[in-house]
Amino acid sequence: MKRLFYFTKSFEDAEAISNEVHDLGIDDHHFYVVSRNEKEIKTHKLHGSKSLENTQIIATQKRANISAVVLTLIPMVFIALTTKFHLQQPLVYLVIALLIFVGARVVTGLACASFDDYFRGVFDDHLERGEILIVIDVERSQSKIIEDQLNKHPAASFIAEGSNVGSPIPT
Repeated sequence: MKRLFYFTKSFEDAEAISNEVHDLGIDDHHFYVVSRNEKEIKTHKLHGSKSLENTQIIATQKRANISAVVLTLIPMVFIALTTKFHLQQPLVYLVIALLIFVGARVVTGLACASFDDYFRGVFDDHLERGEILIVIDVERSQSKIIEDQLNKHPAASFIAEGSNVGSPIPT
């Protein structure tokens, strides 16, 4: 799935955008708003919260862990298939796997932390100005339809695209 991030300046526009994407098949479990004004979120019956920090919308550290595991498995499978993988020496293979995992985790962790910090800063700048962050999770097959619809919407400003792997929309 893709995660689309948009901003709008008013709750009326956020509600209109919500209605538009709901008409296109996006349910509340795939639509979320973040605003510093929690009262307005409830008044307009939008699914959201006042704090970006209390959500896991930008949770790339989980993706870093997943990536590190995958990056560990690939060379370990290669080693197992191309060498005489002796079970008499499991400690050697365990040490190799651990070293690969630690290296992969450090690299992916730093990259993901940088991504988190950058987007938190961008999002916080908009939220401090009183704008509303709209987060929409869409299947790749329907992303073009949603993007085209929101490109037509005068109040929706596209800010970023990401992934929802390891970071579900809060319930």
